[in-house]
Amino acid sequence: HLQISFISDQCRHYLGYAPEEWVNTKNFWSKRLHPEDKERVLKKYHTEVKNGRNHELNYRLRHASGHYIWIRDLITVVTEHGEPSVIRGLMMDVTEEMKLQENLSEAYKISKIGNWELDLINKKLLWSDYVKELHEVGKNFVPNLDSAINFYKKGWCRDKIAEAVQTAIEVGTP
Repeated sequence: HLQISFISDQCRHYLGYAPEEWVNTKNFWSKRLHPEDKERVLKKYHTEVKNGRNHELNYRLRHASGHYIWIRDLITVVTEHGEPSVIRGLMMDVTEEMKLQENLSEAYKISKIGNWELDLINKKLLWSDYVKELHEVGKNFVPNLDSAINFYKKGWCRDKIAEAVQTAIEVGTP
């Protein structure tokens, strides 16, 4: 049985619920998760808490009035004797940020502009949905740098993009 630390009255401001409702109602939080987010969020939450790892979650949560807002939840897991004992969460309303991202994605789609990002620290390559569509791969396709460069036509095109990526990595040139 974990103790859940509940600080501040921000939940009333953002979500319309009193702190007492959160604390005194069984499964209060999980029952208010958006159906499309629930399985993903609960799986990650339980895995991370069980392993005593701090983590971040983005999801939609139902407001007391019935509509959903986007939440960024920064979760700290305090352990005692190697076991999780206290969970502290800091929830932020990021609805406007998510709307802006959605609008940007829509603008990219309409203008047929794709984008990608290479995270050198975590060695991950991220493709926008349009780039995946352009390359005729599924939305769940996870590219890596080597396979991504092979999507370019062999010869001048592939050589040019490989050179540009290498220069960006080495010199920081966009």
